[in-house]
Amino acid sequence: MKTFDFGRLRQIRKQKKLRLRDAAQIIGKNASTVSNYENGVSDIGAALFTKLCNIYGTAPEQFFMEKVGNNNG
Repeated sequence: MKTFDFGRLRQIRKQKKLRLRDAAQIIGKNASTVSNYENGVSDIGAALFTKLCNIYGTAPEQFFMEKVGNNNG
């Protein structure tokens, strides 16, 4: 099973050399809101996630990872 890796939002933003406030301005949010997305504190929502993928030039699949844990089955 794959899970969303919120930390990848920050990693990819930094790889693209965008500051937090730059990304926030582009998507029409404040920097603390974007930080909350990157830390998994706030749900990003599908439309905004798609917009960030387009801004970062990144495929959505890059933000998902295999869930590591106990498989009780």
